[in-house]
Amino acid sequence: MLRIKSSPDQGGGLSEPRPIEWSDVLDDGYEVRRFQPSHLSERFEGRDKKLDNPLKEKYPDARFVGKDWSTQAFYTWGSEATPDSSSLFQCLRAGQSEKIYWDPSEVNAAIVNCGGLCPGLNSVIRELTMMLHLYGVKKVYGIIGGYKGVMEPENWIELTPDVVQEIHLKGGSFLVSDRGNPPHYKMAEMFREHNVRQIFIIGGDGTHKGASTIYEEASGIEGAQTLPGCALDPPYECSVVGVPKTIDNDIALLDYTFGFHSAVEEAVRAIDAAYVEASGNANCLGLVKLMGRSSGFIALEATLSARNVDLCLIPEMDIDMSKVLDYIVELKKTRKHVVIVVAEGLGDTVIKGEGFDAGGNKKLADVGPWFKKQVEDHFKSKGIPLSIKYIDPSYQIRACPPDPFDSVYCSVLAQNAVHAAMAGYTGITVGKIDENYVVLPIQAITELPSKVVDVHGRGFGRMLVTTRQPDLGPDVPAAAPAEAPAEVPAKSPTAKRGSLYSAQAHAAFSNADGKATKTYLSEPLDIEDVFMKNDVMTRYELQHLSSREPGANVSSPILHTEGAVREDMKVFKNENSWSTSSVWKREDENKGAEQLQFLRAGPREVLYWDPKTVKAAIVNCGGICPGLNSVIREIVMMLDMYGCKDIFGIIGGYKGVMEPDTWLKLTPKYVDEVHLKGGSFLVSDRGNPPHIEMAKIFRDRGITHVYIIGGDGTHKGVMQTYEQMLNIDYKCSMCGIPKTIDNDIALLDFTFGFHTAVDKAVEAIDAAYVEATCNANCMGLVKLMGRHAGFIAMHACLAARNVNLCLIAEMDIDMETVKEYIADEMARKKYCVVVIAEGLGDTLIKGSGADAGGNKSLGDVGPWFKKQIEQHMKELKRPFTCKYIDPSYMIRASPPDCFDSVYCSNLAMAAVNGCFAGYTGFSVGKVSNHYVMIPIDEITGRKSRTIDLRSHWFSRLVYTTQQPSMTAKPGSEKVTMKRMITHGFRAKDKAGSGLIEKSEVSSVLEEMGMAAASTGPLLEIKAFNVDGKISYEKFAEWLYP
Repeated sequence: MLRIKSSPDQGGGLSEPRPIEWSDVLDDGYEVRRFQPSHLSERFEGRDKKLDNPLKEKYPDARFVGKDWSTQAFYTWGSEATPDSSSLFQCLRAGQSEKIYWDPSEVNAAIVNCGGLCPGLNSVIRELTMMLHLYGVKKVYGIIGGYKGVMEPENWIELTPDVVQEIHLKGGSFLVSDRGNPPHYKMAEMFREHNVRQIFIIGGDGTHKGASTIYEEASGIEGAQTLPGCALDPPYECSVVGVPKTIDNDIALLDYTFGFHSAVEEAVRAIDAAYVEASGNANCLGLVKLMGRSSGFIALEATLSARNVDLCLIPEMDIDMSKVLDYIVELKKTRKHVVIVVAEGLGDTVIKGEGFDAGGNKKLADVGPWFKKQVEDHFKSKGIPLSIKYIDPSYQIRACPPDPFDSVYCSVLAQNAVHAAMAGYTGITVGKIDENYVVLPIQAITELPSKVVDVHGRGFGRMLVTTRQPDLGPDVPAAAPAEAPAEVPAKSPTAKRGSLYSAQAHAAFSNADGKATKTYLSEPLDIEDVFMKNDVMTRYELQHLSSREPGANVSSPILHTEGAVREDMKVFKNENSWSTSSVWKREDENKGAEQLQFLRAGPREVLYWDPKTVKAAIVNCGGICPGLNSVIREIVMMLDMYGCKDIFGIIGGYKGVMEPDTWLKLTPKYVDEVHLKGGSFLVSDRGNPPHIEMAKIFRDRGITHVYIIGGDGTHKGVMQTYEQMLNIDYKCSMCGIPKTIDNDIALLDFTFGFHTAVDKAVEAIDAAYVEATCNANCMGLVKLMGRHAGFIAMHACLAARNVNLCLIAEMDIDMETVKEYIADEMARKKYCVVVIAEGLGDTLIKGSGADAGGNKSLGDVGPWFKKQIEQHMKELKRPFTCKYIDPSYMIRASPPDCFDSVYCSNLAMAAVNGCFAGYTGFSVGKVSNHYVMIPIDEITGRKSRTIDLRSHWFSRLVYTTQQPSMTAKPGSEKVTMKRMITHGFRAKDKAGSGLIEKSEVSSVLEEMGMAAASTGPLLEIKAFNVDGKISYEKFAEWLYP
């Protein structure tokens, strides 16, 4: 059912629900089809084994998936131009199944990786190995040398948890990657000889084509790639599973591939070096060449992240070199320094290479030196002095270990690959689509064209806004490539972002009549096949200022600004552009779910505000967070691009609004390099004056745009100030930009600063691991931020992989169980790494008071926890030392990593676009991988996110740490009482000394039902008394021996 929630100025009520129709979620011409992954029971009839999953016994609280389906996020454009036919897809959700096909004790598994190197290969290999052994697989082979190594017996090595324990710390692949392959049927025979029942193949598009052929050969299927008569007879029962990788990020359908973000991180380092050279040498230009054969995603993303690039050229662009050279001359005249980024794929567009490599890829000409010489010659011909500092980090960006973002992604992909194989799926690959992890037929990615940057789309438009480069194509548009489908031109000016690709998908999988031509793809689904009968979808309308007063209704200047969005780009949205969160179709039809629909963020062609009349104010509140300066900078840059010149930054949060001397005039020049620093140059603060007074100040100063950056509490302040604006009848666009490293804001995929905080947290965990493993009988203990939500601790543990125990505030924790587990780990391994979240300072122990923002002060759980373990090990008379690390403020004080940097840019752009369009009382964020505008009260009115202990994410954590439940173990009533009383005593022990006052012991005992008269004499027993206090653990031991 669909219901519409009106904006606050329209009453904020809900409409009567009605049935959902396709037109509510999709434009005309779109359809949804289902990818059907192959299952071994289909090929081997009568052998659909349904065995109990051994993980169920080990982790009984884990949530297991049924045959649940996830549909790509729906979106509408609200404009006339639509493709003739385009497809979105419904995919099987990935995760552990309650019943499995394979008996793990009878499985041999093999892992092979092919193609070029990529950050994260070792991480995937390690996690595949660990997960297979966790299931109970006895023999796991690693094959050295890619597909070629399959045919060499000496290249088959056995992988155990000990063998792979630390390989994720290194770049490259310890299995040694290679290109090329022997005949696939011979490889299938070799896998049969080794009785391999699960084959995991890591690689890109070409590698996946090989995996598909191995699957067909082994299964006895005469496929498109198999050699006639060479399929195995009889067919061989095995699961073939791909794990997609490429730093180019060009694999079809997927949000991204592992290794991409790490490659961008390294690429930005090269760009930063070029910027230093260009700005520190006279008459200097910094030139960087980055990888990207046919797609410019690395160059584009690195340019967005670095923010100091003046010109970015990628292979998808039509380029007129004479225009490029003249533009570079103009840049040198108008700017102190110039930085240019070119993608290697220009070696097949502006110049041509010759021949092919071992993998069949066309060799590219080396465009970097060629481009450098072109520029040098052009400047020389004009008599202009120039020095070019050329940087080519090509192989450096793919040879590094994965960053934490990629590391977590590698873990999840590997775990899901093993889950899928155990469930009996074959000929499949795993990935993430619109923030949902799914299982796909391999052909879903091999039979689609590789992804490329849409030069008419949003990502490319954001890059143009950042660099402000003009259109550098030839005056007459180049003809579409001959191989592009005639009905979908590769660079059609009418193709919309996303629709171009979905139209290509439709053409690849359907005939002229629209009928599916592939067995793994369904016919178009009915709406009942996508939504469950009890689903409720709510459309959230935003308040628009036109409901109170007509606007200026001027044409957007970013259409006409030199170096901004070109007229042929299709990036504009309107009031009918909606995005719907990803829809799940569960096996249990009766459950139902809440589906959310928000207005899509993005520029509007007609503006409510005339930029010449706009005055803007920027405020940030609450704790500092990586990326604050980046958001502030990008808001200023975007406002300036629109033509707004009156921009103020308010120092000191909400309090600063009331102080005239804290209003700082901001210009692009002023904020040019602030993103390079952590924290906020506007100085954040907590607390606020009356919201009505702030509203009056904004009115009196003629402020028409207010941008407020902060977390949940700050957004509540935005909402209250916005309501006061209504009360005083002042017209102003107010927008919140959500931030918190805790990642606990409702509805959003994530908040900016979170990924950077995880990155820094991993550094602390790695240090603790070094200490623990390099000192005798040592435990490394790390306390991480996370007041009520353990997302930082959980993701950091997943990324680090070397944590033995992770404790977060959401868990029900019995300290006696914790102590016993740590003691056992120390006895077994002689070391242990433990991560605890600060929120345990409100569960295991209690704090008191509140901070300026009204947040409850937490007890400092780190030193307390350390003392508890030290005391326990002392009582056991075992040698023990603890190295304690508390990086709390370090993880929030750093500049943003590349992922957060790009996210900050996009959020800031979305905020400015929304305000100029005339919306107010909204926040911006990413929901199901789409940027949207959300009514602020929908964020503030919902409970903050916490980790669901039955979720897949928590399961991934315990699969990685392999920790058992930390709840109290079953025991006698005496044991239960002893633990309850001890827990009560500990809550009083703020210092973690093991000692508390006699009065506090009495109060705990009385709470447990013991009469005061009977407790007093007990406390006088000398054995429990230490310096006038009571040793409560000894007392509890005596009370309940």
